[in-house]
Amino acid sequence: MNIVELLDTNAEKHPNKIALVHKGRRICYQELSQESKSAAAFFTEHGLRPDHRALLFIPLSIELYVVFLGLVRIGVTVVLVDPSAGQKFMRSCLESIKPDAFVATPKAHLLRFIRGIHRVPHKFSTKFWVPGSTKIEFNSGSEERYQSFLTPPEHPALITFTSGSTGLPKAISRSHGFLINQHQAIKSSIPTKAHEVELNTLPVFILSNLASGMTTVLPNCDVRNPGRITAKKIVDQIQAEGVNRLLASPAFCKSLSDFLETKRQSLSSIQSIYTGGGPVFPNLFQQLSASFPNANITAVFGSTEAEPIAHISLLEISDAELLGMQSGKGLLAGLPISEIKLAIIPDRDGFPIGPFSDRDFHDLVLPPHLHGEIVVAGDHVQKSYLSGDSTLTKFRVQNEIWHRTGDAGYLDSHGKLWLLGRCSAKISKSGTIVYPFGIEAAAMSLGPVKKAALIDQDGLVTLVVETQVDDQTALIEHLKKNLKQIDRVVLLKQIPVDARHNSKVLYRELKKLL
Repeated sequence: MNIVELLDTNAEKHPNKIALVHKGRRICYQELSQESKSAAAFFTEHGLRPDHRALLFIPLSIELYVVFLGLVRIGVTVVLVDPSAGQKFMRSCLESIKPDAFVATPKAHLLRFIRGIHRVPHKFSTKFWVPGSTKIEFNSGSEERYQSFLTPPEHPALITFTSGSTGLPKAISRSHGFLINQHQAIKSSIPTKAHEVELNTLPVFILSNLASGMTTVLPNCDVRNPGRITAKKIVDQIQAEGVNRLLASPAFCKSLSDFLETKRQSLSSIQSIYTGGGPVFPNLFQQLSASFPNANITAVFGSTEAEPIAHISLLEISDAELLGMQSGKGLLAGLPISEIKLAIIPDRDGFPIGPFSDRDFHDLVLPPHLHGEIVVAGDHVQKSYLSGDSTLTKFRVQNEIWHRTGDAGYLDSHGKLWLLGRCSAKISKSGTIVYPFGIEAAAMSLGPVKKAALIDQDGLVTLVVETQVDDQTALIEHLKKNLKQIDRVVLLKQIPVDARHNSKVLYRELKKLL
C-alpha cells in the first residue's frame, strides 16, 4: 500500500468529491487519479525510470500534485528543495542529490544557471516550451498507456531537506512505506471529518489529506514567505470556498489574525486550526482565539525528521499551565502522540552518544521536570540521512534507532511535554543553564512585544525584542524588572527568522547582526 493506491481508492469510493481547489480550479478525486496517470505515461515515454530522481520546482498548486503523483506512480523519486533558502542552500542540496530530471515552471528554468542543474539530462517545462527543455503535455486518454511500478515499501518516494538553520542542510529520503506510516500518524493525531474543507500550506500534510479523501484548498499566495502574505486574498478565499479548517505555520496564521484585527473582523466559519513548523507562544494562542472565535486551536510540535511528535489544543491548556508558560516555564507541547516513543536525556549537544543497551538507556532517561534533550523513535521517525554524518543526530538502543531532535525540554508529572528551545541556543549563567523559550514566552506576555529572542552576547544574557512601541525606555525597564535572568535588553525592528516558516529565530544570524 502507498499514497497513490490510497488516492485511487478514494477515486473509486467518491469519484466526484473535490480533492484540490486552487485559483478557481477544482479537481475531483477521479480527475486527479486520471491526470496523474497521464503524467506517469508522459514521463515514461520521455525516458524516466524507477531509479531516477526528479527535482521539482513547481509552486504549491494542483499542477504540483498531478506531476508529483505521476512521477511516484512510475517509481521516480521526487526531490523538493525550498527555493526561498537561497542559492548557496540549493547548490549544497543539488551537489548531494544529483537529480536525473528537472521539472519546473518556465520562470524556474532560470535556476538552470545554478551550478548542478544545467547538467541534469532530462528537463521539462510546464505551461510552455523553453529552450533546452521538453514541454509537459498530458494528452487525454494517455492514462491508458500508463503502467504502474509496483513500489516496494522501502523504495524512495520523496527527498526533502532540513532547513539548515543550525548547519548544512541534510537530505531526508521518505520511502513509500515511511509516507504511509507518517500518514497514519497524522491521521491519528489530526483526525479528519467528511465535511471539512481545509486550507493547507504544508505540502507533506496535503499528501496525507489526499490519502484521507479530504478536500484541500491551496492558498492563492506565495507560501515561501508565510509571514508576508497578502492576508486579504486568503481571507476572501476562505470565505468564498467554504473553508472551515486551517493548517499552516504560526507566521501564516498570525498574518491572517493581524489583518482581521486591523479590520476589526473575525472569521467564525473556521472550526479548527492546526499550526506548527515553529514555536506557538501563548500570545499567539490568545490572538488566534479572538480572530477565530469558533475554532479549536491546536499547536503541533514536530521536526522534518519526525512529524508529528506531540500536540496540544487551547481547550486542553489549564489556567495554571497558561500561567506557567507566561511566567517562564517553557512552551507546552502536550502529550506525545501514541505512535511515537519519546524520552528526555541529558543535554550533550554537539557530542555523539550511544550505542546503549536497554538497561543503560533506561538509566540515562531523566525523570519528570528535569531539563534535557528530546529524543524520539518510531515508524514515522527518520532513521538516517542520504547525505551527511548522522553521528550527532542518531543513536542506537539495542536494535532501535533513535533521533535526537536538538530541542531541549522536559516532561511534567502528567507526561506532557514542555519545550525550552534549541539545545544549541542555551546560555550558561553563574553555573546554571538558561534556555530561551521560557524567557521569550514571558517577555511576549509582558507588553507590546511582537517577537523575542534570548542570546549570550559578549558574556551578557541579552533579550532582543522586536517591537514598534513608542516609549522604548519604559518597555526596557519593565522587562528588566520582571525578568531577573537577563542582563540587558536590545530593541530591533525585525528579528531574523527562518526562510521556510518565518517562525524560528535564527540565533546565529541575530548575534552577527548585533
